[in-house]
Amino acid sequence: MATGKHAGKAFPESRLQQPRLITKTRTWVKYLLVFLGAAMIGIGYALLHHPKAVPGLRVQGNLLLRDGSPYTSGGFNMIGVLTPPGCANRTGSTARSHFGAAEMKAAGSWGATMLRFQVSQPGLSTANAADLNAYLTEIEDSVALARSYGFAVDLSMQDQSM
Repeated sequence: MATGKHAGKAFPESRLQQPRLITKTRTWVKYLLVFLGAAMIGIGYALLHHPKAVPGLRVQGNLLLRDGSPYTSGGFNMIGVLTPPGCANRTGSTARSHFGAAEMKAAGSWGATMLRFQVSQPGLSTANAADLNAYLTEIEDSVALARSYGFAVDLSMQDQSM
C-alpha cells in the first residue's frame, strides 16, 4: 500500500517502485517520438509541395539536365527538317520526303536519345514569308514527333542557299 502523500489512494505498487531513470527515459522517448513525428510531417509536406522539374534540356553549371536529371546524350544530326517548302536543294528535299515515324523508330533502335534538327536560316527569314508559316508548322510538328518517341531535340540553325 502507498505511503506518504499517496496514502489511502489506490495506486499500483509497481508504479511507486519504478526507478527514476526509467521514468526519465520514457519522457525522453515521448519527446523524441513527437520530434520525429513533426519531422516526418515536415518532410512529407516538402515532398508534396516540391516544385516539379522543368521539362526539357537545361544547363546547370557544368551539367546538361533533361527533365531535371543529369543527362548524357547519344544521337546524331538529321537534315530532314532542314529544307523548307519551296527550296530546290535536292539532298535536303530527299531527306525531307523520308522524314517521319520510320526514321524515329530507326533512331531509337540505334540507341539515340537526342536528335539534332538543322533548320534553315533563310527558310525562317521574313523574306520568304509565303512559306514561313508552313515551315514553322513543319518544324513544330517534327519536334513533337521526335518528343513523342522520347527523344530530346536540339534545334540548330544553318545557313543554306534556297
